[in-house]
Amino acid sequence: ADNSRFYNSAAWRKFSKLQKILYPLCDNNEQCHGVHEVTDHPIPISEGGHQFNQQMNHLCKSCNASKTGKQAHGKANM
Repeated sequence: ADNSRFYNSAAWRKFSKLQKILYPLCDNNEQCHGVHEVTDHPIPISEGGHQFNQQMNHLCKSCNASKTGKQAHGKANM
């Protein structure tokens, strides 16, 4: 499903900005010392994840790409 309308909404941008302030570092801190650049849903919205879940992943772009690739190949979430 195309969720671009949601991800481009003012509500999501405000939520994501606040998440980046509250959680400035990548969650994958054992392997990565990057900066939180992508506020990510643990369970994609298209698979039933809640739009404004309080248990978001806070990832750098590299870790987000890795997680997305693993999900696309049916492997476990981070």
